Amino acid sequence: MAELLPRLQEFYHQDLGYISRRTVLYILGHLPLDPDQLIPIFTEASQDRVPNIRLILCKSLNRLRSKMDISPFTPILQVLSDDPDNDVKYFALQALD
Repeated sequence: MAELLPRLQEFYHQDLGYISRRTVLYILGHLPLDPDQLIPIFTEASQDRVPNIRLILCKSLNRLRSKMDISPFTPILQVLSDDPDNDVKYFALQALD
């Protein structure tokens, strides 16, 4: 699994449109990786201009709650809980519960 993360990060940063970023976040939401490895890409995703990317991030973090402690991501979720997009805000608050 250690070799998968760099490939996913590379795919995330390719300029293939938001679908590639969305796909990577969806995959990461199913992998119980070390939070320290995920913080950089999740922080970047939390600032994405596309609301759907921020939404998928919140859903992925919510999914990871059953696999790992997501408290290292609390600052990211707190920022997203004030997102201008209502869906992002809703799912960020749900992940914080």
